[in-house]
Amino acid sequence: MKIKIEVEFDKSLPFKEELYINESPLFFEKKEICSFSPKKAWCNLLYYEDDFAISISTKNDEDEIVLIKGNFENNFNLQNEIISVLSKKKDNDVRINREDTIIVPIIEVDNSSDFSDLLPVQLYTEKYPFIIEELKQKINFTLNNNGAEIKSRLFMRGAVQCILNEPKILEFNKPFIVTLKKVDNNEPYFAMYISNADYLKKYSKKYIEKINKEISDNRPIIRMF
Repeated sequence: MKIKIEVEFDKSLPFKEELYINESPLFFEKKEICSFSPKKAWCNLLYYEDDFAISISTKNDEDEIVLIKGNFENNFNLQNEIISVLSKKKDNDVRINREDTIIVPIIEVDNSSDFSDLLPVQLYTEKYPFIIEELKQKINFTLNNNGAEIKSRLFMRGAVQCILNEPKILEFNKPFIVTLKKVDNNEPYFAMYISNADYLKKYSKKYIEKINKEISDNRPIIRMF
């Protein structure tokens, strides 16, 4: 018996307002990257040790973006590591202060994967073995000065056989994890490990000037009398 499965997942998490892009580049692995700085009122510092993690609230207040700085490249159980970090009890003595700096790189992912080279694969369910004959995935993910957006498509075809006090610099300039999750749930519905600059927005003065000008032009003019 042939089986086709198509799964789609779309989620948009805008910030409470549009932010400016930082005019100076962020250096990630010696490459110049575009970045933004979320408002400190939106952010919580989850922990601050050799590395650190922050959460950023979004417009709907039900979802948040969590960034975890650290090198997880050789961690073969990344999901458990993420849940472990998110389950850590918050140290109330550690907080983001007015003098601190937060810099987040802009992420742009447009990635399609075809797992034909690994197929066919036979899986065993409680009743029958299932052979995966075709498996494709497409992921679009952005994190920028507007917020985060994820679009994911999965297609599978197969067959069932009937058988500190100093100001803190919270700068994501080294490998880190980005997750999207519900505020009251420590298991994220999206997680991605950024180990290099391939998916980060390359620094461009022309791009920054264009975006920041559009933001300024769209903001209401407040006159003081």
